[in-house]
Amino acid sequence: MKRTFIYLILSIFAAFQLLCAQFLIEKTDGSFVNLFDEKLYFSEDSRSGNWAIGDEYSEENDVENIVSVRRAFPSVPFDSDFYYGRSLLETEQEKAAYDYLLNTFLTYTPPAGTTGIVKRIAVDFASAAIEVTYDQLLKIGKYLSADEPRLLMVQSFVPKGDPTAMVRPPTTGNVGIVYYDARFYDVSLAYSIQSNNMAKIEAKVSTILAKLKNDMTDAQKFRVLHDEFIKSVSYGGMSTAASATIEGAFIPNNYGYCAIVCQGYARGLQYLCQRAGIQVIYVTGTASYSEPPVDHAWNMVKIEGQWYNTDPTNDDPPTGASIPVRYDDFLQSDNDFLHDHTPGISTQGTAVSYPVFPQTAAESYPLADTEYPIAD
Repeated sequence: MKRTFIYLILSIFAAFQLLCAQFLIEKTDGSFVNLFDEKLYFSEDSRSGNWAIGDEYSEENDVENIVSVRRAFPSVPFDSDFYYGRSLLETEQEKAAYDYLLNTFLTYTPPAGTTGIVKRIAVDFASAAIEVTYDQLLKIGKYLSADEPRLLMVQSFVPKGDPTAMVRPPTTGNVGIVYYDARFYDVSLAYSIQSNNMAKIEAKVSTILAKLKNDMTDAQKFRVLHDEFIKSVSYGGMSTAASATIEGAFIPNNYGYCAIVCQGYARGLQYLCQRAGIQVIYVTGTASYSEPPVDHAWNMVKIEGQWYNTDPTNDDPPTGASIPVRYDDFLQSDNDFLHDHTPGISTQGTAVSYPVFPQTAAESYPLADTEYPIAD
């Protein structure tokens, strides 16, 4: 059965002999071969199991060691409509700086021929003819970090004025070259971790996205994403940084399950919506289920031209509950939701998210209208 499945995939791909695309090769040992911007070659007789993929990976008769071959989502930005923070920027130069910074982070590869550890990612706004100040970059970095959950190799979105020293860029006038701390302060290590982990994330995400049907409404799609994601994770993992990211949301820990906190829930659902073409906002603020309020994260989702609130953390019942998913905070209007949620301000009274949020629909979305028959 497995061999037939792999042969079928290879036979379909072989019809093209050369495909310029992105692929994930998942192997039985749990490893992934992540081929971004490579060329995929097949032998004349792919059914024989002889094949080679670019220069990075070449094995013969290795069909038994392959679990799946699938297209990978390329490291390119989503459409600008999916970046709420970008819509809040006031000038075209700010938006140009946002786009340039986003493209730099998503497509970054360590510079060739360097020796030693490179600590920071260099971004040259002057060469790109972009006029932006230090204060503007602080705002842009804050929005960008909330808009795009894939930026796993960036340690800090606060720009530095030197590749190694703790020097701030000029605070007056436009900046030239600025530097951003890479994860673990090592761009090569950060790049390797991000490439490997995004491959694992995409493998998990694709299994959820595969449950969506072409005839579904956006509300029905969102219901599937919400439900399947919640059923795949558990609350916990507070001691690990990954629990607040898409890494924790989609990559099982050493115990074999995905343990995340509220940020991880909101980030995971955000990424699923972006991949499915549904506009979404990552929201941070406070929740006041009891006193005192606590810092919290959730989502806003745009369905049929209207915004709604959803708190995936609250919709995940405790382990062992009789129901797998709740809808206590699902596609709600502000009237139904904001009595115990306050967006944009932390418990310390500081702004930790966007300064403003869209107004929601006057009424919560009918739960019955999100149902879609799905075969087990």
